[in-house]
Amino acid sequence: MPIHTNLKYLSLVIVFAIFTMITNGRAATIFWSVFGTVSSSDDVLNTGLLIQAEYAGGSGPLTINGITFQSGFTSYVTADGVSTREDVYNGDTGDAAYNIMLDHFAYDGTDPGVLILNSLSIGSHYQVELWSLDDRGGIDTRTENFDDGAGDFSATITTGNNTIIVGTFIADGTQQIINVNGVGQTAHNLNAFELMAVPEPAPEPSAWMLLAMGTIGLFALRRSKTTV
Repeated sequence: MPIHTNLKYLSLVIVFAIFTMITNGRAATIFWSVFGTVSSSDDVLNTGLLIQAEYAGGSGPLTINGITFQSGFTSYVTADGVSTREDVYNGDTGDAAYNIMLDHFAYDGTDPGVLILNSLSIGSHYQVELWSLDDRGGIDTRTENFDDGAGDFSATITTGNNTIIVGTFIADGTQQIINVNGVGQTAHNLNAFELMAVPEPAPEPSAWMLLAMGTIGLFALRRSKTTV
């Protein structure tokens, strides 16, 4: 087989590998992490472009750390309908608006609740921040987690610990579903969520290596064509 044919085959393999790596990275898998526990208004992440932010209460829009949360859950759906409670947060963050946001949640006794994130652009990077807490005595030991509907689960949190969960993903559609699951019980709740479009992270070193190999292969192919 002529050398330029071998090089052409190699280049196609490399280009396919790069394409596969990129398209696999665009699956709607959510990568979960624990941001920490409720502390101050700085908990509300504000780097990126705000897409959606809502909380369960009906006190009107609340602006926290530069992010405006709309009142009511237009994006949160449960099987039996949402019942909203207040007086579920006993702490003080030093920010009145943040306290109000945390002091309300949407509750449902049928598992799971479904949060629908809207207005996504396919291939864009997003970050979702989720608050799910309940300080009421006897209820503060309930546990729950989140998943992306594709088998990727967040850490299981205890509602009385006031833990904040963050997920990052690359949109593969104009909507993304997040399930809110009771763990050990069907009851679950959600206080608020924030969705931000964030910059694309720098490619992994392996991506740069594949790209460099592809470039070298294509350059060698061009040279072989001019010398054969």
